[in-house]
Amino acid sequence: MTRSGVRDRAAPPRDAGPEIPDRLRVRAIAALEAGPRGVLPLLAGVGVVTGSAGLALLLGRGGPAPPRGNVAAGLALAAVLLAALAALAALWVGRVRRARRRGGPVAPPRGDSVMPFGPHGTAPASPASSAQRDLLTAVMLAAAGVLPALLLPVHYLAARTRPPGETWLAYGFLDKRWLTSLYLVTMVGTPLVLLLAARVVATAHGRPESWRSWLGALLPRDVPAPPPGDRRYSAPATALTLLGAALIAWYFFGPPWNLPPDPIGYHETQAMGGVQGLATGSPPYIGTAAYQYGPGTEVADYLVARAAHAMSVDGLRTASLVFAWIAATMFLGTLAVRTRPLAAAVTAVAAFTLFPAFQLLRFTAAGFDHGFWGWTNLLRYAGVYLLALLFPAVVARPRGRRAAAVALGAGWALLCLMAQENLIGGVLVLGALAWLLVLSRTAGRRATGSALLGVAAGFAAVAVPVAAVYAAHGLLGRALELYWLLPSSVAKGYSNIDWRIHSFWTLYHLLPFLLLALLLAALLAARPLRLATEWSERRVVLVSALVAAVICHLGALTRSDGAHLKNTELALPAALCLAAFDLPALLGARSRRARWLGGAAIATAALALLPLAPYASLPQRVAAKLWRPAMARVRPPAPRALPAGIPPHSIAAARIGRVTVRQPWCCAKHHDIPMERFVRFLDRLHAVIGTRRVYVDGTPS
Repeated sequence: MTRSGVRDRAAPPRDAGPEIPDRLRVRAIAALEAGPRGVLPLLAGVGVVTGSAGLALLLGRGGPAPPRGNVAAGLALAAVLLAALAALAALWVGRVRRARRRGGPVAPPRGDSVMPFGPHGTAPASPASSAQRDLLTAVMLAAAGVLPALLLPVHYLAARTRPPGETWLAYGFLDKRWLTSLYLVTMVGTPLVLLLAARVVATAHGRPESWRSWLGALLPRDVPAPPPGDRRYSAPATALTLLGAALIAWYFFGPPWNLPPDPIGYHETQAMGGVQGLATGSPPYIGTAAYQYGPGTEVADYLVARAAHAMSVDGLRTASLVFAWIAATMFLGTLAVRTRPLAAAVTAVAAFTLFPAFQLLRFTAAGFDHGFWGWTNLLRYAGVYLLALLFPAVVARPRGRRAAAVALGAGWALLCLMAQENLIGGVLVLGALAWLLVLSRTAGRRATGSALLGVAAGFAAVAVPVAAVYAAHGLLGRALELYWLLPSSVAKGYSNIDWRIHSFWTLYHLLPFLLLALLLAALLAARPLRLATEWSERRVVLVSALVAAVICHLGALTRSDGAHLKNTELALPAALCLAAFDLPALLGARSRRARWLGGAAIATAALALLPLAPYASLPQRVAAKLWRPAMARVRPPAPRALPAGIPPHSIAAARIGRVTVRQPWCCAKHHDIPMERFVRFLDRLHAVIGTRRVYVDGTPS
């Protein structure tokens, strides 16, 4: 009562129990301390809701003949629903039996008396739960968090039964949003939710006094400084390491290049159109210079061609080799400064001889550079790899964190201009690693947030001036529209294709399972088995490489062919090789023999996914790929003779290039058109058009 005799409405009655949020906190702590049995009702309830809602979505939109994937999803949802109902029934039967033995009512009484807590929320003394019990509790709690998220791919499974309302010019419509969302939920969401659940269980043992204190324990502001890592380089040693990485990358991808006299590919005609648009005054990425990849790639193609004094298909092929050289240097340099010399050396050899990404451009037995010209760009996923390996190192820096983060963000922005995949994948990598570092108590939220702000500032330092240039010409909206046009269209289902390359079947279908198993294993520590906290540097690097490989493989799920699959696997050699080197020891293998056997098992599983058969010839092929770059420089191939009938001062021949024009047939898609006939036609076309701008319409042939 107040002095005026009126009861204060905000003050609860004296005999009222704890407020509802506080009672929820008390019940949550009690359920978590009860172990798997306390979490089982929650998991069963979530299973009932998820199974029922998912079946309703599928049955509500199912046609007379639903796709096989929808049928499989329906069976899985029905199994989840039945298992959840069985668990609830078992819990009810157990409660009934206990009540009958006590002779009391079946239903528990309402109020706080159901909780094993004493007055004022104090808990009686009880033995601490074992690590294995906490791990099982965390797994069940994580399952309760992941199950509702699976309704998103179920929704897309149901939605794909409706025909599209638009028609795409190439390929067709194949809605794979169910696959990409399922991949993200399972591959990225599962590790994050599992680590979060483990922290929730661990902090519940401290019986936090409020939700705020519980959240503060989950996401600590600061953590103790990590112990010194395996390697600490001085500035000169780091510079020497990076120089060595650049030299190794030069050996496999650097000049002098032996350009092949291959026919002109259709991707080269697309890229060359943008380069010629820039040469005739079009703004980058706009108008006649419109380009389906990043604007930075188009500008770099143009600059390399001009620098090589070859505004031609030859210059375009030189640009692809320059991109590969830069990407290989970034791959090796980042790996060399983040891991041990032996692991870096073995990974480098495996990457350049066995794994598919660095085989897109390679030396042939004849000494020529071979590649998928006009399309191959190893920088398309380099930003994802760079962020994943270097962001945790930036967070761990005690001094100079903000400057290092700004530099990393600026490099990321430049790579985003090269390809849209770097932007999408980079955001996913930053989000996943930031949460993993904080939830594992490897980094505090203040250090992680500071690094994220620095990366954002560095990104803006590059992106804002580029946007300002377009805005000054009134072209910013059009540039952004073209930048997102193909990524958004592919994500919706336009231009997607089915998997067709049988030689890469195992890599496409089974790699996600291997990566998920390795990533979950990298989160564990043994003796006793539990979720690891306060990660060592080796664990941080391994988890970072695995996260990068997981995010990169996402790009292979929509445009599902061999070339796209190879191009996405830039981070895969580092992820699998580091897992073979470090994971057995991180899981508790103490003897050298156990570590070697565990590493050999991981390496065998990785090699089994790659199309390397017959394995008996594998040593010879590895040796050939190692010495071919040297032989191509010592004994370069002799140039082909110029086809007869090509005029010596032909404008078309110069635009094609002095090497490419020596191919007997003009184009990769047309082996019936001689190069001489093609050159003369283009010369006549140029004589008619002159310097006027024209619009060239492509045809199916």
